[in-house]
Amino acid sequence: MESLQLRVPGASMVLVVTHIDCVGSEEELDLQTNFVKQVVRAKLASLERESASSNVLALRVLRGGESFRINCLTGVGVAALRQSLVHLTLSLPWYSELIPAAYLRLQQRVTDELALGKTW
Repeated sequence: MESLQLRVPGASMVLVVTHIDCVGSEEELDLQTNFVKQVVRAKLASLERESASSNVLALRVLRGGESFRINCLTGVGVAALRQSLVHLTLSLPWYSELIPAAYLRLQQRVTDELALGKTW
């Protein structure tokens, strides 16, 4: 999550559990996905605190860290995942942009710095 936050501030992330057919029971699957959700929520809280002090958009996790459950053998869960991904994509603020404005601003800043002789 930190790598994604550093590389794409404000990115949206979706958690997907595949191979649910390999988990012994529904209870075990619930335990595992709840553990992941707790870890994700704790990390998100940390990233949001850091984001507030740095004016950088925080990472966004769809469904509050609740994982989509996919059975890769039967396809159960795929339709719900597909529908949610389409909805998420259409809701993104830069969906209709060819190139996100943040990338264009970054490109311009790098070009300006290079013109001033800055090296890294």
